[in-house]
Amino acid sequence: MKLGNDDALNVEQLVAFYGTRPVNRGASFSLRSGESGLVVGANGCGKTSILRTLIGEVVAQANVLEVTGQAPIFREPWHLTRRLVRYVPQTSILPGAITVTTYLRAWARQIRHVEALDLTSITDHLCHVLGCTGERPLGHLSFGQRRFIDLWLAVEAAPMVILADEAFAGLSAAYITALQRRFDSYLRHGGAILAAAHEAEQRYWAPNWVCRVEAEA
Repeated sequence: MKLGNDDALNVEQLVAFYGTRPVNRGASFSLRSGESGLVVGANGCGKTSILRTLIGEVVAQANVLEVTGQAPIFREPWHLTRRLVRYVPQTSILPGAITVTTYLRAWARQIRHVEALDLTSITDHLCHVLGCTGERPLGHLSFGQRRFIDLWLAVEAAPMVILADEAFAGLSAAYITALQRRFDSYLRHGGAILAAAHEAEQRYWAPNWVCRVEAEA
């Protein structure tokens, strides 16, 4: 399945704001289908804020701000995330009280290509990699296991763009290797990935480009 053939992201002089306070200096970049990019910088420089502006969770000013050809609508992140973009925050959003199988069934119901999903295979593969059964409550999984599920399912949803905040932080080498292979396949099929990371975490990535973000003085 070819996911896209145009610019996935097009940003010129993007500044994120919290209230009236600018968070970062203007950032400019573009990301095409099949490309991966990495936003790097120190704590507090605005990496996460930039990712959140791209779905409308944080207010921003920019000369150009287009995500899959659309302008994000502030306070309406569902406008993009429901079908076109998957945002994976640094902290897992998985509900702890339900089982892996129950969660995957609920997740599948809101995927646009649900009829093409082999949910049994997805469940079996995830449980094999994680070393658990489908009846394991999500709350009993480790941080790394929950993080792996978040990132793996972001790819399975087949969005045009994945935004991943500190994608590999807290993951074992085995999980990182498995995700790198999955990300490579996703990119070959026309997806695009923009991740945020600290400088040291560049060793896990071979992105098409790196954007360095500086905090607004």
